[in-house]
Amino acid sequence: MTKYLLEESRVVFQDKGERSYNVFYQACAAWEKEIVADDSPPMKPQNLSYLNKSGCYTVEGADDYRLYEELMLCFHQLGFSEEEQVV
Repeated sequence: MTKYLLEESRVVFQDKGERSYNVFYQACAAWEKEIVADDSPPMKPQNLSYLNKSGCYTVEGADDYRLYEELMLCFHQLGFSEEEQVV
């Protein structure tokens, strides 16, 4: 796989109650728990223009941070370097 194309309309617009691509919310959860320094502002979907249009930020029963960790494990198992995983 060399490229993965996201459907542009899904990235920039969501209907009421619909989230954009789940990985964006997972990245926000990881930012808050792992990446952000104590003095940096949190990266919350509510503050990001591409994620705050529908008002839906969570999925019942889904733990975005746990899903992010699973995604990173999958990348590792597929042979992606740490640098490739965060680019």
